[in-house]
Amino acid sequence: MTLKNGNWFDNSNVKGYLFFLLFTTVVAIFIKLANSYTTNKSFTIVLVGIPDNLAVDASDVNTVTVYYETIGFKLVSNSFRESIINIPFDSLIKNNADDTYTLSKERIRARIKEFLNLSTNDFRITPEQILYTANRLASKEIPITLRSNINYEVGFGAVDSITVVPSLLKIIGPRRDIDSIERLYTQKIVLENVMMDVSQNVSIDVSDLAKGVTVVPETVKVSQSVEKFTEGSVVVPVTLNNSDGRTIQLFPKEVTLFYAVPISTYDDVKVSDFTVEAITASDNNNESHLALAVTKKPAIVSQTRLSQNQVQYIIVDE
Repeated sequence: MTLKNGNWFDNSNVKGYLFFLLFTTVVAIFIKLANSYTTNKSFTIVLVGIPDNLAVDASDVNTVTVYYETIGFKLVSNSFRESIINIPFDSLIKNNADDTYTLSKERIRARIKEFLNLSTNDFRITPEQILYTANRLASKEIPITLRSNINYEVGFGAVDSITVVPSLLKIIGPRRDIDSIERLYTQKIVLENVMMDVSQNVSIDVSDLAKGVTVVPETVKVSQSVEKFTEGSVVVPVTLNNSDGRTIQLFPKEVTLFYAVPISTYDDVKVSDFTVEAITASDNNNESHLALAVTKKPAIVSQTRLSQNQVQYIIVDE
């Protein structure tokens, strides 16, 4: 019994000591939180409700630092607050001399006092006011150019030209910033070993645009039909593009033309779809040969090549 009473006594002392330690710690924390402290806090000023026809820039800064005294309880509470203060645009003061607006000292102090729940006006802010410049916005439509590097898998190719939709974009901003802009470009897309149709959204490159200039839309859709190709060949007669009334005989009179075409349209290609001409010119220094050129081919054919690039000729009479 004596041993058990001793253990009980020891446990009671430990519990009493821990309770006393906890109690004194809580009291000490409350005393500290009840004390007054001088501190500072920085806020980012964000304008809200800006009219759609205005672009507003802060001249130098968009942050305000407040130096104030408060009790520890409020100091802890304020430390968890977001450091952003929204200011309605219509609360700014319009300066008559130019297109500038002032966020006044009184307005800043009132919002900070409300935000921090301060009970006194005895605090200091820097800067005491912020100057904003407002520019009226203009807009215009300009063309977009795709930056791309597309390589197809062997045996595959584009059926048609790549399309960009929309082809015109609207830029919006201060007139001085958009007047000189005549064209926009996409971010460069790089595609390798393409075997299927191309269809993807590409962002506009806005890296060179002035701050406050926006582009609508911000992306364009890039599309292109891709198919497997095969090679075909036809024997095409050679024609003269200009004989100047002379009788000229060509040797040979026909050449083989090789072409690449999508498999799906291979049977649609005819000899009459092609024209091969022997080019004559007054400054032709070659006395025995004329160069050949493919001057007509169907739209479904992507590439052509000739079995020979020139023909011999003789003038029968002059």
